[in-house]
Amino acid sequence: LYRTKYNIYPYNSSSIIDLLLGKAIVIIHDFISLKKNKRNLAAIYVKVCIYFSSFLAKKVIFISQSTQRVSKRISLFKCIESILLPNPFFSFEKIANVTEIKDLGYLLLVSGLGDNKDLGTALDYYFSIPREERIPLKILGCGNGISKVNDLIDGRDTDKEIEIIGFVSLEEVVKLYCNSKIVWAHSLAEGYGRTLAEAKLTCKNVICTRISAFREQKDSNIFFYTYYSEYYEVYSYLVDNSPSVERKALHEHILFENELRKIYE
Repeated sequence: LYRTKYNIYPYNSSSIIDLLLGKAIVIIHDFISLKKNKRNLAAIYVKVCIYFSSFLAKKVIFISQSTQRVSKRISLFKCIESILLPNPFFSFEKIANVTEIKDLGYLLLVSGLGDNKDLGTALDYYFSIPREERIPLKILGCGNGISKVNDLIDGRDTDKEIEIIGFVSLEEVVKLYCNSKIVWAHSLAEGYGRTLAEAKLTCKNVICTRISAFREQKDSNIFFYTYYSEYYEVYSYLVDNSPSVERKALHEHILFENELRKIYE
C-alpha cells in the first residue's frame, strides 16, 4: 500500500482543518454547484469546499480536461499544483470482460434527474422519431425517480416501448450496456464522459450531445449531435447500419496509473 502525507477528498468536498494544515488534496469533478440557482444545503457545502480549497489546497485533482479548463476560466485553483486523474473503470471493465455482448435491439439512455441531464428534451427527441422507426428505449440512472420520469413521459408511451430501470447492481448495469443496440448520452453539461467510456468497454456505438466532456472521448464509435435533425440522422444510421466496435484499452486507465504516482511523490 502507498502512504502519503495528504488526505484525498472525493467529489468536490474537503476538510477545512486539513486544508489549513496543508494536508488536503481535493478531487474536482465539476462546478455545477457554483451555479447561482443551486441553493440547497449540499450545493452550499460543496461551494464552500471548492472556494476554500482553491485558496488553501496544495494540490488539486481534476477528473477531466474540461473541468480543468473551466477552473481556469473562472479563476479558481490558479496557483496550485494540478493533476489530471480521470475516472477509472476497473470494476466495470472486469465484469464487461466476462459478459457476453449481444444486440437485443434497444436504445439505452443513460441519464438522471439533474437539470444538466435535460431528460425532458431527450424524451422529446425520442418521441419525435417516427413511430415505425422507434426501437425500444431503456432509461438507466434515475434510481428511485421512476415516477418523475413517468411524469416527463406524460402518457406518450402508448406502445409501451419504454422501460425505466431503477437501482440495480453493477453487474446488471454492465449487462444492460452489453445487451443494447446503441448507448445514448444526452446532457447539457458533464464533468466527465463516463457513459462513453463504459460504452467503449462493452463495444457499443454511442449517440451523444456535442459537449466538451464528451468531445474528449471522441472515437470511431462516438456520434455527436447538437439538434434534433442531427440526432435523428445519427440514430437512423446506427439503427440501420450499426458499425462493429472493437474492445479497446481505455486511455483513462493508462493515464490514471501514471498520474496516481505523482500524488505520492
